[in-house]
Amino acid sequence: MAKKLKEITLNNIKIALLQLFCKKNRAKIKYLPLILVIIIALIFPIMLEFLVIYNNIPSSFNNSEWFVFWSGYIGSIITILTFYITIRLESKKSRLQLSKQYENSRIEKEIERATKVKNIILLDKYRFNFSNKNDMVDEYKSFSRDFLDIESDLKKMAWINEATSHKNEFFKRLNLIAKYERFTLLERLANTNEEFIDGVLKDIKELSRLSNNNRNELNDLYDNYIDEMMKKIYDI
Repeated sequence: MAKKLKEITLNNIKIALLQLFCKKNRAKIKYLPLILVIIIALIFPIMLEFLVIYNNIPSSFNNSEWFVFWSGYIGSIITILTFYITIRLESKKSRLQLSKQYENSRIEKEIERATKVKNIILLDKYRFNFSNKNDMVDEYKSFSRDFLDIESDLKKMAWINEATSHKNEFFKRLNLIAKYERFTLLERLANTNEEFIDGVLKDIKELSRLSNNNRNELNDLYDNYIDEMMKKIYDI
């Protein structure tokens, strides 16, 4: 038993050392280009001196001419490499900017959609005049049409039970309220015209009660959601 435990311990130590070695290698690889540039910059003058001055190769050019040639030649290579690296960096920067612009545009559209849905769900767009039955019925029909129009928006505003973001909490609450309102509307629209008119007052009172009971909580969730999205847009 002790021998087996010893083997397990040794294996764990080996695995840990291998992981550490791999991490060190990754760090070395990451900084390898910079290290090479520094080394080349330090040894280049010495190498150039040995190549030009301290060599025994027969040549028609004197040391000064060779020095000018090698300096210009290597300088051209460095210029080309610098230009290439600059182009690559600018290209990468442009791609990142385009990606960021696309993401910001997507977030802004999502906020616009969420705001529209919230205003409809909380009945903020409507003015129910309880003293005028015809006006009240017209507003109710307008709400019904708008609610049916935002069904596709609600489907896009998906939420996950396990997630804890402000966006998720807001979308979850919004969909739960919409689910109840949807049931009320479908039940009313299934009735005859006479029954529809008679039941409008009851529905409006129920929907108003529902929206008022959830207004503060939903608005707080909405504010937190907007704040969360703004931080993403401005990289805060």
